[in-house]
Amino acid sequence: MERKFNAIDVLAALRAQRAERRKRNTWGKSDLSKFQAELVQLRKVDASFADLQFWLRTEKRVKVERSTILRFLKIVMPKPDPVN
Repeated sequence: MERKFNAIDVLAALRAQRAERRKRNTWGKSDLSKFQAELVQLRKVDASFADLQFWLRTEKRVKVERSTILRFLKIVMPKPDPVN
């Protein structure tokens, strides 16, 4: 018996496949992960992002932009919720 073409089923399958491909891949760890504890401690004692960038470049030989450090610390050091 011959099976008829069902456009709705085919379209649903295509969309499911495309959605699977759109999912974000995990690219691996950040180079900053190795220095997370030090970066958090320096930031807690009010080191600026330029200070952190300079420290990484001179002490750890890691060249990174300040915005990268900012994004990394936003993830690992979320702001505490304000208590009213």
